[in-house]
Amino acid sequence: MSDEARERELAALRERAYGREADIASDPLALSRLRELEGAISEGAMSDSPIRREGLPIVDASHGREAGTSEPVPVAEADETDVDDPVVAKGVGKRLLWAWAVSLVAVAVAASVITAALTSGEATPYATLSILPAAEVPASALQGLNESDAVRYTDFYGVILASGVSDFSRGEDRMCLIVLTDGAATSGEGTYGACAAPGLNPVLDYVVDGFSSEQLRAVFASGTPLRFALNGDRIDVYVGDQPEV
Repeated sequence: MSDEARERELAALRERAYGREADIASDPLALSRLRELEGAISEGAMSDSPIRREGLPIVDASHGREAGTSEPVPVAEADETDVDDPVVAKGVGKRLLWAWAVSLVAVAVAASVITAALTSGEATPYATLSILPAAEVPASALQGLNESDAVRYTDFYGVILASGVSDFSRGEDRMCLIVLTDGAATSGEGTYGACAAPGLNPVLDYVVDGFSSEQLRAVFASGTPLRFALNGDRIDVYVGDQPEV
């Protein structure tokens, strides 16, 4: 994709994040793509872009600070009906935004723990999930996906999983993996997404927490890292070490 095309895409995503009609908080794939493009900017891939020079700051939700800074950005306490964040202004609940922030930290922790386990030779999947040909993909899992080729897999202790090509692929066929935790199929809360570069399979790391399904928490202790890896027509599930109680 050319720099000009990336600039147009980034501008559109920023409008969805910071504009008057902001709605990106309810679209995990769009939010993931925005963070990916912002990451490219921070690495200098688009250093000459006018968006780089004039764009709004983006908050790094995983660490509570603006990108490129080391100091935390203070977050004021506010009611759901009294917020200044343009993303929240559309009526998105605090629980959803908090779940997003916590999940980003959890994903980073899970990635480091599980990667260490896999590189040490413990690469046998805990479970393998197959496609359910006749199963319906929940609407909340289709946000940002090409609906025509989205598929659903066997549930994993109450966790719903789906995959498909991103609507933001622009001809590059970026495969995405969607994970819906307890209640996400109807409320949209607890929806997580990860997309891979063209030609690669997506991997999504997740940490069991209070928002996880009761079935999942009955098997894995809170804080247990899980990795969902798309592998052809199946999803391999890896489990990291459970925390000591």
